[in-house]
Order: sequence, then C-alpha cells, then structure tokens
Amino acid sequence: MLPSDVLALLPRFDAAGKERSFHGLKLECGFDHFIQLSTFNDARHGFILGDTCVLGAEVYVSGERSRGVGEVFSMAKEPPTGKYTWKIVDFSMLDEKPKESPLFRTGDHQWKILLYPKGKDHGMGTHLSLYLVLDLETLPAGCRVYADLTLRIVDQLYNRAYDDIGRGKKTDDLFAGLTCRWNGLRWFLLLAAKRWFNAPSSESGWSKFISLGSLQSNNHLVAKDTCIIEAEVILLGIRSPF
Repeated sequence: MLPSDVLALLPRFDAAGKERSFHGLKLECGFDHFIQLSTFNDARHGFILGDTCVLGAEVYVSGERSRGVGEVFSMAKEPPTGKYTWKIVDFSMLDEKPKESPLFRTGDHQWKILLYPKGKDHGMGTHLSLYLVLDLETLPAGCRVYADLTLRIVDQLYNRAYDDIGRGKKTDDLFAGLTCRWNGLRWFLLLAAKRWFNAPSSESGWSKFISLGSLQSNNHLVAKDTCIIEAEVILLGIRSPF
C-alpha cells in the first residue's frame, strides 16, 4: 500500500457522470473510454507508481425509484411443436363431468386436453366445450407461456393420414378445414388461437366448440360411439420475471 500522504498527491482522473440506475437487467455501469492507454501508461502523469495503480469508486445511493417486478419475453427461434391424438370410446356414456386426456409433452412443458361433453359456461347444455390445459408443475414460478394452440375433432369417414391445413369455410360453430394427401381426404372440425398460459389461467379453449345438435346428427364425428380429438401446440415464447 502507498502511504496516505503519497496517495493524496497522486493525480485523479474522474469520470463522474449523470445519475445511473441499476436493476435486474442492468447490473453494471461504466465507461468504455475511461482514459487513453498512452496517457495511463505515461509515468509523467503518475497513474502508475512503482508498478502500482490505485483505483477508487465513490457511490451515492439516491434510493429505489421503483419496486415493481419486470419481465423478460424470450421468443423461440425454432418453436417446439407437439401433436397428440386422443381417442375416446363409449362417448355416449359421458355425462356432464369434465374428462381429461393423458398428459403429453411439448418442449419443456406438459399439456392435456380437457373436454366438457355437455358444455361449460356459455356452452352449458347446448355445446361441447373443449380446452387445452398447461400442467403447472412444468411451469417455473412466475412464468407465462405463449402458445399457438389448435384443437380438432376428426371426421372418421375418411380414416387416412393428412398433411397441412388447406382452404376451408366458416360455419356458425367452427372452422371446417379440408386436407389432402394423394387420394386420401379427411375432414375435421378445427379451432385455433394464440394464447397466454400461466398459473392464474392455465387453460384456454372454447365453451362453444360445436353444438350438441350438430355433434349428434353427424355420425362421422362420433363413429361407433368413438370420438377422436387432436391437439397441436406450438410454443412461441416464454415470459419470465426478474
């Protein structure tokens, strides 16, 4: 250590600036061009004495301006995509109680389909209600997931594989899409949306997915007392607190 009387004689190079703020996304603050190396290394200026340099910092804390919680939104460059097919047998035996599919994974999260055979909320008693639910055990505390969700009820008249969604037409209940692959055709009833999922709101879907009358009158959607529901999830991003 240099004697205090020597330190008092050393020149000081100040870079005092305006008030700076520090937070979760900004933990450091400084100066890219604090001093030129030629000046710093020149012994005539006295910044280096006996191969020793003394650095000092003076900090005045004026107080916290905000105690609010911030968030960081991270978009996925290559969004994970997951598809799941749920085959429900003895469909006519279902009552008004909700029915859940097994869990399936997309990315780092698990999901399930939630079915209300006799409707929920605005669709109670008149429509079939269908939802996608995020398993909160796979969601970090305070985070929210932004996902593109698609729910389908398959028309079982043409039981063949299909590729991408083609052109379709709108109806009162849903969007009917037609897909093609070689000579195979397959109709399905589809609704899609982009939604946020978090702890207070872990499910999203439609209380009026299709009217019970339309479902009962169409023997292709429920064939041999079996209904096939498909879910597709694309994870677009996640919002995390800091």
